[in-house]
Amino acid sequence: MKLYKILLTFIVAMLTMATNAQTSCCNAAFSSYTLPQSNGLNVFQFTIYDSTASDIQSVQWAFGDNSYSNSTAPQHVYNYTGEYSVTLTVFKQMADGVQKSCSETHVLLVTGTCSNFIYFKSNREVSFFQTATFDIDSASA
Repeated sequence: MKLYKILLTFIVAMLTMATNAQTSCCNAAFSSYTLPQSNGLNVFQFTIYDSTASDIQSVQWAFGDNSYSNSTAPQHVYNYTGEYSVTLTVFKQMADGVQKSCSETHVLLVTGTCSNFIYFKSNREVSFFQTATFDIDSASA
């Protein structure tokens, strides 16, 4: 009978730990990708990946260029090339009423965009060309 009580106590303790682990889960995972733009801007779309997103109260994005957002799915324009540390902080309301926050940071490499860029490779030589169009009728004097 004593072994039965010990085993039952152990099972209850394990279930309590599993329940607490679920209610204290905080995940700030996110991804980003470049949006195709015809005007040559570096526009990125950011997406939160969280299996328990329904309990998110608010978010704070820091894009690494002194720009911020509270949107859950922001788009952001980077005006310069370089590496940017993007941080997402998620604020959640836990089942026990306590607010919890967690953060995740990714390093984002922003490269320059160049439309109509062409290169030709021949043996050891590489030639680069960029084409541009200019509408004389719309030019102002």
